[in-house]
Amino acid sequence: MAGSPAGGHANQGDVVNKTIAGVGLALLACCTGLHADEVGALDRWNVAVGGYALNLDARLRVDGDLRGHEFDLSGDLGLDRNRDVGLFSLGWRPFERHQFDMSHYRDELSNTRILDRQITVDDETFTIGARLDSRFDNEVYDFTYTWWLQAAPRQAFGLNVGLVGYLIDLDLRAESTASGVVIERSASASVDLPAPKIGVSYRRAFGDGWRFTASGSTFETSVGDIDARVLDARAGIEYYPFSRAGVRLQYSINRINAELDDPDFHGRARLGFSGLQLQLVGRF
Repeated sequence: MAGSPAGGHANQGDVVNKTIAGVGLALLACCTGLHADEVGALDRWNVAVGGYALNLDARLRVDGDLRGHEFDLSGDLGLDRNRDVGLFSLGWRPFERHQFDMSHYRDELSNTRILDRQITVDDETFTIGARLDSRFDNEVYDFTYTWWLQAAPRQAFGLNVGLVGYLIDLDLRAESTASGVVIERSASASVDLPAPKIGVSYRRAFGDGWRFTASGSTFETSVGDIDARVLDARAGIEYYPFSRAGVRLQYSINRINAELDDPDFHGRARLGFSGLQLQLVGRF
């Protein structure tokens, strides 16, 4: 059976993002009626768990001895580009102007469809009309250090440097029939893709438990067998009706464009992760 049309995925993603936005705003509105404690621009510790209405825009090219075809995971393989995934975040500021943050999310996608165009992956050609089983696993880690140039009680501005780690694993298996003969083909590729970044961070506490957060970073580099350009940005609001607990609603964008010469993945990866994030936050 063919996969769902890409347009259906887009509509589903809009619904998911609107749902998360609605739930987040409803939680913020409900909490607003509670007595809110004062919150500063920065925390010593914070831990957050929640969900990410992830929109995945991914195009890959896997070369063998010959150059392969670039293919779209949604348009060509029929993989769902809009998913709800779990999101975990942790922040630690051991000194007044020095902060460490990390976040993590992962997803596993699979689909079966009839190919409507020919693609070549790692010297294996998957022909039009073949029944293709595809699986794509992705995992993203983000580690960031921030040096707060300004660390006032209600406002903070700093420079950040960090590393985004992408773990991707692709597996394709196809079956087609020619002159009554069943032909099976398979291809796979996996890579651990690290990408450094550098940028700026900003925090602003408005009183009554409200806080605005934003950060943006980018970098272009060549590390080992990888040439990559990364963009990472997010902005959101937090509300703390209690001294130690609150809600975070933010929008996040992360993109990487990489040329790879890895033994397990020779080619190109263009990945885009974006969407609304809703988390419950504990602060200390």
